[in-house]
Amino acid sequence: MLFLPVLALAGNGDTMTVRSHDRVHMNWNGNYDRKAYFPTQGKSYQRVKMHYTLGCPDKGCSEWDYTAQVFLRQPTGGMDSTLKTAPNFKVDGTTPDSFYYNEDTVYTYFYNATLPGIDSTANQPVMLILFGDSLNPTTATDTLEVWDAWAFRPEYDMNGDVVDSVQVGYTAKLIRNDHEWYQVFEVINNLELGRLITPYAADRTKEWSFTYTFDITEFALLLKDSVDIRAHYSGYQDGFTVTLDFEFIEGQPALRCTDILPIYQGSFPYGEPKGIEEYLTEKKVNISKGQNTRARLRVIQTGHGLGGNENCAEFCAKDHYVFVNGEKRYTTLVWKDNCGSNAIYPQPGTWLYDRSNWCPGEAVRSYDYWVDEWLTDGENSINLDMQPFTDINNNNNSYIISAYLMVYEEDPMAAADVSLDAIIAPNTKSNFVRFNPTCGRPRVRVKNTSMKKVESIRFRYGVGNGAQADYTWTGTIEPYESKDIDLAFFDWTGASSKTFSVKIDEVNGAADGFSANNELSSEFELTPQFPEDFQIWFKANNKGSETTLSVHDLEGGVIWSRSNFSNGESVKDTVRLIDGCYYFKVTDSQRNGFKFWAIPDGTGSLTLRQINGQLIQVVDGDFGTDYIQYFTVGHPLSADNPDRSFELKLYPNPAGEQVTLQFESRGSNMLELMDVQGRVLIRKTFDAEGQVQHRLNTSELSAGVYLIRLQSGGAQVTRRLIIE
Repeated sequence: MLFLPVLALAGNGDTMTVRSHDRVHMNWNGNYDRKAYFPTQGKSYQRVKMHYTLGCPDKGCSEWDYTAQVFLRQPTGGMDSTLKTAPNFKVDGTTPDSFYYNEDTVYTYFYNATLPGIDSTANQPVMLILFGDSLNPTTATDTLEVWDAWAFRPEYDMNGDVVDSVQVGYTAKLIRNDHEWYQVFEVINNLELGRLITPYAADRTKEWSFTYTFDITEFALLLKDSVDIRAHYSGYQDGFTVTLDFEFIEGQPALRCTDILPIYQGSFPYGEPKGIEEYLTEKKVNISKGQNTRARLRVIQTGHGLGGNENCAEFCAKDHYVFVNGEKRYTTLVWKDNCGSNAIYPQPGTWLYDRSNWCPGEAVRSYDYWVDEWLTDGENSINLDMQPFTDINNNNNSYIISAYLMVYEEDPMAAADVSLDAIIAPNTKSNFVRFNPTCGRPRVRVKNTSMKKVESIRFRYGVGNGAQADYTWTGTIEPYESKDIDLAFFDWTGASSKTFSVKIDEVNGAADGFSANNELSSEFELTPQFPEDFQIWFKANNKGSETTLSVHDLEGGVIWSRSNFSNGESVKDTVRLIDGCYYFKVTDSQRNGFKFWAIPDGTGSLTLRQINGQLIQVVDGDFGTDYIQYFTVGHPLSADNPDRSFELKLYPNPAGEQVTLQFESRGSNMLELMDVQGRVLIRKTFDAEGQVQHRLNTSELSAGVYLIRLQSGGAQVTRRLIIE
């Protein structure tokens, strides 16, 4: 039963799902291996996706950003061995260079003034294990209980002072002599299917989860029958849970992967005097190249370690170079420059700092390079190299790199095909929180899954069973390239259904080559309704010039904006709008919001209010690059208008001697701090109006996890607090 997959079969699209890991608890640095059975033999798959769901254990998630990887463990059939050594004896589990022992009890002697004279106590015996068979050096040949004889018997004068000592006799003496032997093992290729960096998640509870999707279509070649799947977690603390689902969509791909050739796999030092090229050496590969052979080099690379000069390799942007048969063909900057737009935000860590091709809480993108035009039939060379760098005062810089050459056979008759991969907006999925809710242009993500250049796509979309809209997009999508596309404006007025559907009708003016991946639907929330006159209350932090506030129409036109605030300046602006759909936007030029704990810029505040001052919405200043809120004026999208006015923020969290509660008070407040069993440790009541920052002394609390419950007026909210 342990080897049975979780299967989900569907008549439309012939989709099958196999689950290898089901909320497997990754509680410490290491590998979490599971065997999965893939009943895919004899079938062809147009697309294979791996869905990685990261979750929290019962006690909550880890507070740090760690590397998490998934590997397919491919047996090679080849054997190798490692030279090992084994000692000829052990004493209580350790092996000294020499050991004197006595088979009779050994005593410790001392002067007893009461007698007066010499007295003694018996020493504790030790366990001596002998390994006397050189052909089986790890198998014990005898076990003895003996006494350590490296001891001396002192001699005393009449005053009890030591005047001499005599060594205690011993039965035997052992000298360490290591046996050499070879451990034989099968060579396993660990092929990386995907990588992500976990978020700073100390504020997440066991209910939290986030799903990452990886396109692993090439690996359909190897995902057959019984396969070992490894989830690797590099964290040195507890931890996360992992669920892995493999989705197979039957069909004929335009490119059929025929071979996957490992080039590099591991963590490679960066900045040593001899250079990283000593580790990233040129690799030879043999290719049977025909007229329809295609090949791509896939590189998954992230930089780690900081300190010394340039804070390499985590915080330094460096180029890597791809060489094919000795010629440099590609140069790419290994860098991720949009961490401030992270979908998981805010995080209780430095989540918005740009890094070496990764952000905390995001999947790591791969660099894919077409190389077939430079390959020849027979032996070829592939080499990845890095921009030169010499490290100073730090020895922990490295790049974790997986590189594979994917070899394909192209179907020259395959038509142009576009896969509809995601509805970005409207959608309630946490992956797309930055774009939702919306009353603006729907946004979708597509992928060209053919070798034909895509220049136009006709979409049909709408809400529920209501009116449908048509839109033809024009542009360019190269083979196997993904693109986010904004559809035409859509009239959301009076929308009652909360299901949005979209379909691809045509590609390049003709029928799409594979219709099974042309339709998607999403659940969505409706945007709030604002009054035609409302106010923006803003207090700048100590870098007021970095913040810009603006209101836009659906065409992106600026209706109102304000910037160049003085440090700490407080303003109240009134905006008047006619009926329609709009969005309010806050932008920070340094991409760190106006309330980021790691930068000493102070804390700003921002609320949207009715003319009479009644709160409409509180904007959390820890938003990174920007914050966008869509809203309607003059008409609701439905009768739903959720109350967003009661938000409680805790900082710092984890806390030390005190924690600050920030919220919009509704008058009478009761604050309770409880342990995880629900026992109330602190209870306070106080009255306040408007924005409140209430400091709570936590210096008497032991380190651990607590709950803060706040009642304000008729509303109540509970948050988790960690004390360090």
